[in-house]
Formats: sequence, structure tokens, C-alpha cells
Amino acid sequence: MLESTHSAAPARALRLPTRVHAARTLLPSLAERITASGWTWSGRDGNYTARARQRRCRAVVTAAVAAATVAGTAGGCSGHPLVMHAAAVTDVTAASGGRAAGVSLVVEPGDREKRIYELLAGAKTSIDMTMYELADPTAQRLLAAAQHRGVRVRVILDRDYHGKEVNAAAYTALHRADVDVQWAPPTVLTHQKTIVVDGTVAAVGTGNLDATYSATAIDFWLLDPDPTRVAAIESTFDADLVASGSADTTRPTAGTSAPGLVWSPGSADTMVGLIDSASHTVEFTSEELSSPRIVGALAAVGRRGVACRIVMTDSDSWARAFAQLQAAGCQVHTFPDTDGAPYMHAKAVLVDGDRILLGSQNASAASLNRNRELSETLDASASPTVIAQVAATFDHDFDAAPGWTQS
Repeated sequence: MLESTHSAAPARALRLPTRVHAARTLLPSLAERITASGWTWSGRDGNYTARARQRRCRAVVTAAVAAATVAGTAGGCSGHPLVMHAAAVTDVTAASGGRAAGVSLVVEPGDREKRIYELLAGAKTSIDMTMYELADPTAQRLLAAAQHRGVRVRVILDRDYHGKEVNAAAYTALHRADVDVQWAPPTVLTHQKTIVVDGTVAAVGTGNLDATYSATAIDFWLLDPDPTRVAAIESTFDADLVASGSADTTRPTAGTSAPGLVWSPGSADTMVGLIDSASHTVEFTSEELSSPRIVGALAAVGRRGVACRIVMTDSDSWARAFAQLQAAGCQVHTFPDTDGAPYMHAKAVLVDGDRILLGSQNASAASLNRNRELSETLDASASPTVIAQVAATFDHDFDAAPGWTQS
């Protein structure tokens, strides 16, 4: 998590000492990251209070997020936001009938990457992965095991910004397992998160495979069997693989077009156009909100009376945008940027309850115009279950997050 799609990313750099140090050094497990809002955390020195209640909450939150169930929450933990999010995931999936034909949706952290692991474990002929951050030992083992059983496994990992540091262990482990693992060009931020298995299904995600954050980051994966889109993602992967390792490459290769695929560079017009097309509602979530075009488009729909709702994780970096959007009539809700709170890492724009853009693009100029990114557009006529699940998850998270106020 804690990604940045800015080339300079000053805000992210400022947040690293607190979030990364706390999550990766002091607090290695979800149970030890239940903090904030009066639960059990009493400071960054690692001291806790109400230890008996904390042990109950540890078990409840870990079980609820891992299995998407709220069984056993009677021990005083049912109001914790991560337990509530897991309950929402369960309710949405049940209401929509579970997995659907065609494109299906995985909601994290409720699934805890189970469907992604199943996809990797079931590969028969090939796995092609492009990943911004790969720091998930289970996924790494599954990739190595697939290679050992004769599956052709190819992986492209980001090495721009801090990518080489985050992905170093995975690169070494996969290389030792004889996986064809390559670094993306060092001057191209490869923020895409895709996995194509057997040339028949593509997982297109908003989140990374990073076990450190998998328990608290709210993310989506689309599992897409459409042969035209899968072939286009594979074609782009092949071109990116050829370009990988080239120090002369300063811009990603052109993504292979297909109906419903939205590649970066060059995705700003699609996101702005979708927002502009709203007649009744716009529901928006992103990790970042710095693009003047996106902020302007959201403000414009708010001013013309469209119900505009935004849910994100709070950050001083987006305070100016939040204030502008509130003034334009949008409702802005934010989770606190504290360890243990849900972290809004998903990137999705839902318009009029029937059209969606979902994938790796943040609402930043770099993400839309310079990075390697991929999202998909879907509508309710072709993917009603996905739309319903995203809408219900958004409703839950928006209601759970408090209204934003200028600090």
C-alpha cells in the first residue's frame, strides 16, 4: 500500500516514516494494528491498555477479515470498522448471489486474496503478472510452484520510485525459482496490477499483492474472462516484457486497445468523460486526489445538482481538493489515516448506479498521463452483479467514514 503515482510524491515520502515504520516494524500483524478511536492502542511506543479486550478484538478482526464473517463479535468488537467492512462484504456477496457469470468482483480485505491465490494455484499453462508491489510470500510461493510444475510464469515488477526496494525480495525468490521475472524500465512507474492465467482470465486490480497491508486496505479485483480484453492485456504484457530492462525507455508502450480497457498514459479523458456524463449520482474513491481535471469535473457535477459522494482516507495533501468539492456541493467522507483504520486504496468511479471505471488509476496527473496503468469500464447491462457489489460496498464505506472537516 502507501503507493504514489506522483513522480516526486512529497506527501507519500512524508507519510512513510509513520505508516511504514509502524506497520512493518512495530506492528507486523493486523491484530497489532488495531488502533485509533479508543480501541486498545495507547501510543506508538507499543504500549497497550485493556489487554483482555484487545485479545478478543484481535481474534474477532482477524477472523472477520480473513473469512468475511462477523461470527463471534459479541465480545465488544462488533463496532470496529474492519469488522463492519467484513460484514458488508458478506452481505453484499450473499445479496448478489455470489459469483456471477462473466466478469466477477473480489472485495478486499474480506477475501484476503483467496480468489487470487486460487487463480494462481489453478494455472495449467501460463501466468503473466504485472505488479507494482509484490511482497506477498504466499503469492510468491504459488508462482514458484507453478513454474516447477511446468507452467510458464512471467512477471514484470516495478522498479521506479521505491519499487526496486519493495520488490527486491520477490525478484530474488522468483529468479531462484527459474521464473522469468523482469524489472520494468527504471524511468517508467509501472503501477498496473494485472494477472493473466492460461490466456483465458485476467485479474485487473486496484491493489497490490503486499501482505503487510492486505488486512486493512480496501481494494477490488475484477476477474475478467472476456477473450478480447484478455488478449489485449496479454499483447501489452508481451510488448512491456520486450521493453523491460531498457534504460532508454521513458514512456510506457502503447496499451493494446479493446472495448472496456482504459490504459495509462492517456486515461484522463475517459475518467473526466465518465464523471461529466452523470445525470443523477457520482460516487468516487481513490487513494489520491490531486488532478485539477478530476477535481474540476467532480466540482462541476456537484454544482449542477448531481449527488456527488466521495470517500477516501484523510490526508493534508488532498485538503484543498476536499474543500473545493464540499463548496461545490459534494459530500466528502474520510477515514482517519491511522493504523488499524480501513485504508481507502480502491480506485473507482461509479456513475448513475450503472457505469463504472475501476482499476489502478489514481486521480493524479502522473497516474492518468504518465504511468503504466490499467482500469476497466463496465455497465449494469453486462455486469449487474459487479455494479451492485461496488455500489453496496461504497455505501457501507461512505456511511462508516465520518464527514471531512478542515483541520
